[in-house]
Amino acid sequence: MKLSMSLIGKYMKKYNPECHILEDTLTIKGVRFFTDEQASYSREYVYLDTASHYFQDPHYADALLLANGQNQIICRGAGYEELLNDVLAAFDYYNTFEQKLYIAAANNRPLQEIMEIIETVLDCPLLVFDIDGNLVGECHKEIDNISDLHAIRETRFLGTHTIGQVFLDKDGNISHDLTNQPQLLHIQGHEDVESVSIYLCQKEERIGFALMFVSNPEEAAIGMCIEPMLVNACAQAEEFTEKTSVHQSNHSILMQLLNKEEVPAEVIQKFKTHLALTSNPLLLTVQNISIQNYTHRRMLCRDFSASKIPGLSCEFEKYVVILTDEEHVSNVLNFIISNMTSSSFSMGVSMPIQRLKLLHIALEQSIFALQSSVEPGIRYCRNVALPYLMQNLRQTEMSENLRHPIIELLMEYDKKNETELLDTLRTYVHNGCRQAETAQKMHIHLNTLKYRLHRIEELSNVNFKNYEELFYIQISLAL
Repeated sequence: MKLSMSLIGKYMKKYNPECHILEDTLTIKGVRFFTDEQASYSREYVYLDTASHYFQDPHYADALLLANGQNQIICRGAGYEELLNDVLAAFDYYNTFEQKLYIAAANNRPLQEIMEIIETVLDCPLLVFDIDGNLVGECHKEIDNISDLHAIRETRFLGTHTIGQVFLDKDGNISHDLTNQPQLLHIQGHEDVESVSIYLCQKEERIGFALMFVSNPEEAAIGMCIEPMLVNACAQAEEFTEKTSVHQSNHSILMQLLNKEEVPAEVIQKFKTHLALTSNPLLLTVQNISIQNYTHRRMLCRDFSASKIPGLSCEFEKYVVILTDEEHVSNVLNFIISNMTSSSFSMGVSMPIQRLKLLHIALEQSIFALQSSVEPGIRYCRNVALPYLMQNLRQTEMSENLRHPIIELLMEYDKKNETELLDTLRTYVHNGCRQAETAQKMHIHLNTLKYRLHRIEELSNVNFKNYEELFYIQISLAL
């Protein structure tokens, strides 16, 4: 693990170090001695020397100096060898911590287990919330000198009364939102209570946030350096990755639904609520027909997330899959065109999704629509499904023999008597058996239509009020 000067200063606290840290970053990978021959010094190392070589003040006569760039830590009461060993011990200590944290995160251990590991290097409270503000995990429960912590721990929730307050950064500017990078914030009027705050993310999706309450500049510096690493581990905890958990990311839920996995009803409801899906969600499958690689698909998903179009995207097999409402399809299409030329992509659109539990069927529909042509463009499943079904029926030799007998009967009758009964039947069925619309469509009087329908009933004994027979006639006409 690379260290920062604030982390080294924390480990050297037994010397009561005098720290002058201007730029604190995790860049240090080892320790070296100053030499007069060196022309430049790397930010990857902390350099050890006597302070009197650089300060004329006799106050520093017996002190040792640790330097990194413009950052300095002055320690008293230690010899070269002792201080060197302590710096090396700091690397061992934090490397062991990092390894334990990595193993726990890689194995999706419970969040509280990860918090217990974090607690070994932090001296201040760290609270982790899901994206809805529910308190999921915390460390340093015994520290309760901040009044707001007690209420949060009691309710297990960060309410709107807290979120709705004015948060200021270190320069006094209003911070309207957290970011994916740590920010040192305080509530207006409460400068003595500061927190290093950051979002938790999985695959660029914000799934929660963390607040590290700090009481001095040293804690704030440490928090700004290592909080990203801590929250990355927290985001892999069981609470955010378990398939039955309501805290898991929407991307995880989407992938489970696409893979036909069993998803609890409360998790699906959370998923639907977070995405604000209406009664007409659609699944869109996009494929670049010019270039097909994982990186391009991931970049397209990332750009879609940044586009602010309501919905959710993911990379699935060789496609980019987008779940959105019907009203946003045109916006998605414009987004795709802005990222790819219209001649380089195909997009399939599913039928309206009635139940998210059946999202895998919508995926099959959208892929079917996309693959219905090799040409670029957008294709709707509802437009290609019926022709596909009818084509399959026509491909069997028995289909013609199994048509409703009324078809052959009326064909022969029309041919013999120069009438239009078959065309009348076709128009009547196509217009939903509505007589007025059919007469208008055929430009004939309503009584003429009624006469023709009566004649059809006489010739074939068909019952237009029998739904099953009417459907049989409709299919036969389509064939």
